[in-house]
Amino acid sequence: MPSTSVGYSSIAMSRDGVVLAVPSDHAFSAQLSIPIDQLRDENIVERKGGSGTWQTVVQSLSAAGIDLSEHRVPMTLGNTRAVVAAVEQNLGIGFVTKHAADRHSTNVTAV
Repeated sequence: MPSTSVGYSSIAMSRDGVVLAVPSDHAFSAQLSIPIDQLRDENIVERKGGSGTWQTVVQSLSAAGIDLSEHRVPMTLGNTRAVVAAVEQNLGIGFVTKHAADRHSTNVTAV
């Protein structure tokens, strides 16, 4: 996401997407997409509020009429690697970049 700060510009260096990271044995892992209402009973591991990835998720869900405060958020973690590790340990599911999900764990599936 390009910076909106005055005095800064951005140059695209690569492309990545935000995915839902789930444990490889989770029911969602075999699905290509998840209807948003299926997230209501899931623990969602949150990334710290300053994260661009997390802000993108919150904005996108808000635009779809979904407030994450309705969902169970058992923990808020400071970095992507911690979110992937929590997902790997079956502590919840989390939104991360596809690159991060693929790079940090073989026991996590990107949906």
